[in-house]
Amino acid sequence: MLGYIEVFRGIDMNEFNRIRTVLEEANIKYKDRCVSTTASGFADRRAGIGSFGENTAASYTYSIFVKKDQAENAKALMR
Repeated sequence: MLGYIEVFRGIDMNEFNRIRTVLEEANIKYKDRCVSTTASGFADRRAGIGSFGENTAASYTYSIFVKKDQAENAKALMR
């Protein structure tokens, strides 16, 4: 994303939502992304082997991006 820098990447949806709320309350514009870590292209690997034993909470990677000039402020608020 041109002009944006990643300030968060993780698998915890609660932390992802907490950070989004903090940024919204501080009026810091952000973009987010959620990527499935279980899909493997044409066919989902679970179709053949199932998902037994997988941590379903870790099925997605969440990322938050802010404008470069807001990155330090955003990181300070996230602590």
